[in-house]
Amino acid sequence: MVRPLHPAARDAAAARVVKITTGVVAASVAGTLGLAATIAFAAPPPKSGNKSDYSDKTVDKPAKKNAPAPADDRPESSSGDEDTTSGGS
Repeated sequence: MVRPLHPAARDAAAARVVKITTGVVAASVAGTLGLAATIAFAAPPPKSGNKSDYSDKTVDKPAKKNAPAPADDRPESSSGDEDTTSGGS
């Protein structure tokens, strides 16, 4: 059976919880901002000759007709049914 706390003790405990929670949230926000500032400071500046245009002004080029299909250089996958000579009996 739980015994109810004295009202003053209950209020003091609630105040401690609020202070601890506020401190944890403030520390988390400060840590996140500090980490972001550190990453921004350490990142190299963009190259001056960079001609990347991220605006939405790009024009799609039409696909070439009669273009050869790209070569498939991936090895065939084995289903495990074949007899192999690599190791084992």
